Amino acid sequence: MSEKMHNWYKLYKHSWNHCSTFSGRASIAEYWVFNIIYFLIFLIFIAIAAWGIMFAEDSPLINNICRLFAIPMSAHFMVGILPLISVTVRRLHDANFSGILALLMLVPGGWLVLIVLCSQKAKTEANQWGTPVIYPWQKTPYSH
Repeated sequence: MSEKMHNWYKLYKHSWNHCSTFSGRASIAEYWVFNIIYFLIFLIFIAIAAWGIMFAEDSPLINNICRLFAIPMSAHFMVGILPLISVTVRRLHDANFSGILALLMLVPGGWLVLIVLCSQKAKTEANQWGTPVIYPWQKTPYSH
């Protein structure tokens, strides 16, 4: 596995390991890696289920198998929502915003505002939520 892919895996795993941690900070890389992988997995489940529902009508077996993908898709969504919220709150902290802004997820179109806020450059100095995050495999902050 290449070094860059290995770091993606480490960041994704780090998000899951800290899924109930709402204090502290998360780097922009951790935020984007988690979100990209989370939503790609979700889209794969949706694509398989939709294909089965739309195009496998002549084969009840394939249609039913594809409909079964709704179960792991729902499980993936429900289990992954906590780390998704957690990494968003910690990313907001890293960009020097209050984590309460993560509630924008509940407002129609609020996710667009969250993307803008979470894409802000991190503060390199300590803020009220702690010092910049240094992952165990890094020598300095922001050296992904």
